[in-house]
Parts: sequence; structure tokens; C-alpha cells
Amino acid sequence: WLEEAEEEAAAAAAVNVEGGARADPDGGALHELITCVWAFARSLQAHVSSPADDARFESEIRDALGEEAAGVLLEAQHRPLRALVLLSAAMDRLRIDEKKKVEMDKSVVLLGDACETCERIFASPVPLVYTRHTARFLSVWLLLLPLGLWEPFGTSWNHLSLLPAALIVALFLFGIEELAVQLEEPFSILPLDMLCADVRVAAREVADAMPRARARPV
Repeated sequence: WLEEAEEEAAAAAAVNVEGGARADPDGGALHELITCVWAFARSLQAHVSSPADDARFESEIRDALGEEAAGVLLEAQHRPLRALVLLSAAMDRLRIDEKKKVEMDKSVVLLGDACETCERIFASPVPLVYTRHTARFLSVWLLLLPLGLWEPFGTSWNHLSLLPAALIVALFLFGIEELAVQLEEPFSILPLDMLCADVRVAAREVADAMPRARARPV
């Protein structure tokens, strides 16, 4: 689902920036559009990250958007949705035809769907009591495992082979349990900073390439 969300965001950024590049020869509104695309990705990152990231998030948003627009975004209860509103407003300020406007609105819908998917995963973790019960059950089972393996390993000297066998089984089962815990809330281990930077770079590259792509070959 993460790869799908990233592809949707990249496609949305490409459509938005392409439309802006054709409708904004001077580049002022296009720069605002690129910044708003990145602001949405950065707002979503902060929304699903630890509160310890808030100070850095606010600083980056103020540097990118300016005090007025940053204040509008930061005062919102749901910042990713407010960032989508700012993105829609930036698109409305572009002089584009109706067909291109519809395509750009579809891109905003894709971004909203990706935001909803991330928020649903972040807000619906597995209950803590379930995780604790699973860990306790696994610990008791592994503690009693040597009793079950005592007879099968009776051919080894003093059942010595039982110890490495029990350790290997415990290693794999505790590893699976740890993976399950990480999958409950994957955002803490994902390279979200890199993904946000990739969105901004992709939008800028599309904007830089549009004038050359529209130029007539000599």
C-alpha cells in the first residue's frame, strides 16, 4: 500500500505541476504549487509521526510557505487536509482550461485517498492487551519447549543438542513477534524524510522539464 500511495502522490504532483507549467509562464504560481505539493507530503509525515517532530515541521513549513500561509496551515486541527485546501487554492489561481482543471482535481482526490489510508493505519493499531498476551503466551510456550524436545534429543550426549535447537526456535518465533509489532505502526521505521524530499524533487524536475519538452526541435 505504501508503494501505491507513493505512486499516487508522484502522479498527482506530475499532473499538478504540468498543468501549472503550461498556465504560468512567469513561474510564480508554479512555485507556489510545487511548495503546496511538498507541504501536503510534509504535513502527512508530521501527522503520522512522533510529536517530537513538530518543532522541525513548523520551522520547515514557515521557511517554505512564509508566515501567513504557514500560520493558516499550522493552526489547523487536521494539517494534511488543510494542506490539500492550500493546494486546491494554489491550483485555482492558475489560468488553466476546464479539462486540465478536472485532471488536477482528480490528483487532489488521489492525495486525499492516500492520506485517509495512512491515517486509518496510524489510528487503528492492534490493542496493547493483544500484543502483551501474545508475548506472554509465546514466552511460556518456549519455556516449556525443552520438555517436549527432551525425548527426541535423547540420542545426543546428555541431551546437549536440545539447547541450540530451542534457541534457534526461540530466535525465529520472537523475530516473527517483533515483526508483527512493527507492522502495527510502520511509520516509525519508514524513511519518511526521504519520501517527502523525493516528492519535492520530482515536482521540481517536472517543472524544469516542461519548457524543454514543449520546445520545437531544431
